[in-house]
Amino acid sequence: LGAAPSSALYFGVYEAAKRALHRRYLRPTEAGVGTRRLALNCLSAAAGNVASSVVFVPKEVIKQRMQTGLSPSVPAAVSALVAAGGVRALYRGYAVTLARNIPSAVLKFSLYEEAKIALRRRKAAAGGGGGASAPPTGWRVWSRARWGGLDHALCGAVAGAAASGLTTPLDVVKTRSAVHGGGGGAWAVARGVVAEG
Repeated sequence: LGAAPSSALYFGVYEAAKRALHRRYLRPTEAGVGTRRLALNCLSAAAGNVASSVVFVPKEVIKQRMQTGLSPSVPAAVSALVAAGGVRALYRGYAVTLARNIPSAVLKFSLYEEAKIALRRRKAAAGGGGGASAPPTGWRVWSRARWGGLDHALCGAVAGAAASGLTTPLDVVKTRSAVHGGGGGAWAVARGVVAEG
């Protein structure tokens, strides 16, 4: 119930921001288009994450309370949290969640978008569809005819694995902060995890 609206916000804002930013700031004929595209995709991913976190963080706090046995149900979790700390308690660990999710989103979506471009260029070069040096419209038109769900899945798998691998330490700190309150801040939680194991 929490994942659907959170994901809808995430992808909706990401795609809207990407489209608007690309239309405004990306000119395929200008020098440095790859760097600019990467920066715009990173900004879009961050925007999507900030928007989705409004729903994602309370959902995670409630889910983690239930998973750890601190609350038997969603209503019980919400009641306990609000009674203990007001509505702010639903957003426990918000800052550390953003500190984990924004880098993860930036890595995941920028790698995904760049992997799609690289794979399309490779397919175009291998199939005689204009090659890697062809103008962007040339390889895009050619590759879309031979571009399927497996290609998206491959690019997504590579991007997701890399982003998750690099941000797992932040995820551990985020989860500990959300479940146990994160007294002393994220650095104190991280030091505690390192001290334990």
